[in-house]
This record gives sequence, structure tokens and C-alpha cells, in this order.
Amino acid sequence: MNLIESSYLRYLEERETARKTRAYSKIAMFRDDYEGQVKAKMRPMFSTSTWEYLSKYIDTTDNIMKLVVNEVSSLYIEEPKRDFLDVSDKQKQILETIYKNAKINSKMLVANRYMNVVNDLLFKVVWRNNTVDVDIITPNNVTVIVNEKDFTKPEVIIIEKDLASTDKSLLGKMYEVWTEDNFYLLDGNFNELAAEGNEEMVNPYGILPFVYLHRVYPDSDFWNETDGEDLYYANLYIAMKNTLLNYYYDWNTFKQVAIATGDKLPSGLIVSPDRVLKAPADANIQMLDFQIKLDQLNKAIEDYKKRITMNYGIDLSAFTGKEVSGRALQIKNLRLGRRIKEQKTVLRDFENNLLKMIEMVYFTHTGIKIDAKLKLDFKEGNEYEEAKDVLDIYQKEIDMNLTTAVEIYMKKNPDVGYEDALEKVKENIRLNNELRELEDGKIMEELNK
Repeated sequence: MNLIESSYLRYLEERETARKTRAYSKIAMFRDDYEGQVKAKMRPMFSTSTWEYLSKYIDTTDNIMKLVVNEVSSLYIEEPKRDFLDVSDKQKQILETIYKNAKINSKMLVANRYMNVVNDLLFKVVWRNNTVDVDIITPNNVTVIVNEKDFTKPEVIIIEKDLASTDKSLLGKMYEVWTEDNFYLLDGNFNELAAEGNEEMVNPYGILPFVYLHRVYPDSDFWNETDGEDLYYANLYIAMKNTLLNYYYDWNTFKQVAIATGDKLPSGLIVSPDRVLKAPADANIQMLDFQIKLDQLNKAIEDYKKRITMNYGIDLSAFTGKEVSGRALQIKNLRLGRRIKEQKTVLRDFENNLLKMIEMVYFTHTGIKIDAKLKLDFKEGNEYEEAKDVLDIYQKEIDMNLTTAVEIYMKKNPDVGYEDALEKVKENIRLNNELRELEDGKIMEELNK
């Protein structure tokens, strides 16, 4: 048995700290939990006395990252159609049951969003409760040792787990270590432990039971730490400027009192609209009117939003509720359309790889071999066009013999082949003709059968 030296694992843990912290910061921001990040960024800018007041105004309510990520991660909002082909009905039912119990679509919805937050994810395919399940592992919880000749290929995967227990002596960290040959645990001191039922510390699968989801296919390293930095920093700076806006707004609301006197001022002096100011009789009291340019702060915040939404192909009306024509959205959102199409390619490849791993784990524990092909059909919608405009264009193209109803059906359902599309269009024509021949009073009766 060739286990990894604990000293090397300690070194990896230290080396990976900055990358993991960075990934966690982005995930926390997406989850609306980034007040601490704003404070850390702003604290060095102010004196201690100023910070005591300003820190009470931290504002993280304007989360442009969350809005953008949710907007570009729309492929699993409606569950896609998954067909398992080239297998028996029984095998198909097994796969459908696994996918249902593992809540694959719900996890893919989360993964699609996380992919657009931190770029890279791992799916761990496990055998749990006598069936196959799937766990999402984010970059902040895993260390990957790659092949020396190909930095995109993992050879060892180390998953970090936080222990939760009522026994304080058990609190701390635990690690799972996976290689093609071995599977074992490490405690917080990197002592090797066998998992329950696997005293030999053997990997029963002979391969790493993980599937990797990369927003951009890696070419030089396993992790992509740079894409999406614009969104992260824009959101951080928007929060900082909103904090300043709140702070300065209060200062701008009331004038500053200035007192010139040779006598000592009373202790506990507080300037407030609901208090009477007490000062020596000979004091010269003036009101200083701060002219803070709040409009410039507001403009800076809006400029950040415009630049980010432009980068990601999103129109600001998606967040403001302002009515925009379908044609305008079609033009403005070309980038968003391309981004979503790129994700379809990535996610189709990923789901096919996930299916193969699910089949392998299932075979290892049951002896039942399944070798299905996955046909994944995402729900199509004209998000960037008005329905009337689309129908008019389609009708003109048909009238000019530039296309057919079959080709239009295939465009709306890209995973459907020509023969299937032809049969579906024929069926629709036949049914529509039958309905047209019915008397008006019988149409609803027929539909309700």
C-alpha cells in the first residue's frame, strides 16, 4: 500500500489555503454572507474613531453578483428532459430511480450557479443507503494533486470535512483521501485511519469516483482562479460605496455644530435634532454645512452595474423592472445568449460523464452492468424575443420556402432528430385538422377526454 506522506499533505494544506479562502469568499458573497469581506477591505482606509461609526453602516443589500449569476444560470430552472437510450426498460427504470432519489436536477441547478461563481466543481459519486448518490464539492473544500505531465488530470483528491459533534474532543477536521488504488481517512493531525468497512484502505472502483465540471475547459491548470474576478470585485466595491453612501447621507442630513469658546465644553455633548445644546454663555456657535456629493457616489454605483451587466450580456431592466421590447432585448442580450449556449455544451458533456460514473459505481456494488446513452434536451424558450416577432419571422420564412415546420421544430428542440421531428409535426397537423372540423361546442368536450 502506497499511502501519501503526511508531511507532504501538511505542505499541500498550507499551500492551498489562499486558493481555498478565495473560493470560499466568492461562494459566501453569492450566499449574501460577505459583510466581513467589506469590513476587511474598508477598515484600513479610516481612523479608529471614524471606523467606530462607519462600521455600523455596512451595506450588502445590493448583491449584483447574485443577480447576474442567477440570470446566466437558467438552464435547470425547468428540468430538462433526460432520455436513457440503448438500454432495456428495466435498466432505464433503474437509472430514472437513481436520478430521482439523488435529486440530480436540483443539484445541477445549484452546480450551474456555482460553476458561474467559482468556475470549477467536483461531483463525487457515492454508494449510500444501498443506492447511488451524488455530492457536490466546491473548490474551498478539496485539494487536487494533478499528474506531473498533465496538470489538468487529477491523481489524488483530498476532501476536507468539518466534524460536528456534541463531544468537543471530536471537533476539528477530517480528510478523505482518494487515489486510484486507495481510499482512507486522515484526522486533523494527518494520522491515517481506515473508513468503516474498508480496513484495507482500498479504492473499490479502481478509478477516482469523481466527475469534474469546468466552466472553461482547463488548458494549463486544474483550477481556474481568474475568470469572474470582475464580478466579484464589482460587487465588493458596490457594497463599499453603498456603505459610504449610507454613512455620508446621515452627515449630509444635519449640519455640523462648531463651538468657539475659552471655557471647557460640557461633558457628554451630543448634537441631535431632539436635544437642547448646552454651551458656555460667551461661546460662538456656528453651523458648518457639509456638501457631500451623494449624486457622484450614486453614479459610481450605477456605472459599476452597467459595466458588469454589459460584460455578461444582461440588460439592467432585468433588475429594475423597466419594460423593454423583445426586439431590444434580442439585440442587447446576444452575449447572454452565447454564454448560455456555451454552457449547454459544457453541461451536456458533464452529464454524459456523470452518467458513466453513476453506472460504474452501481455496477461495482450490484454487479448489474448498464451502458446507456443520455439524450439531454434543455427546455427551449425565446428569452430574448417577443413571441409575436418570432412567429412572424417563422411564417415569412415558410411562405418564402426558406424553411419548413420540421426545421423550425428541430430549432426549438435541438436534440430531436429529423425523423422524430417529422413525425411530431405530422401528428400536430392531423390533430389540428381534426379539431378544426369539430363544432365549437364539442372542442372543449374533446380536449377534456
